[in-house]
Amino acid sequence: MGCLFARGVYTEDNIISALSSVGIEKTREELSEIGKNLFKAKYEFKRLEGFDLTKPRISKRFFETFSTLGKVDPKTMEDMIRAYREKMGWA
Repeated sequence: MGCLFARGVYTEDNIISALSSVGIEKTREELSEIGKNLFKAKYEFKRLEGFDLTKPRISKRFFETFSTLGKVDPKTMEDMIRAYREKMGWA
């Protein structure tokens, strides 16, 4: 749990320590549960606002741009989205 761009900085121990310093006591399990609930709430909000992972809208430009591994193949992206939906139980 923590900022996506600072995953290596904000470890569970650092987060627990920081929260404790301001009087908020949380266990690893409680942090994990909070993270799961936030994730679910975020996607529920997105769904209510029209986001539908069964019909992703990916710009053609995305597939024209080179990544460090080359261009992303649309079929690969479809497979990744399908695998993600299955893992999340949204299939």
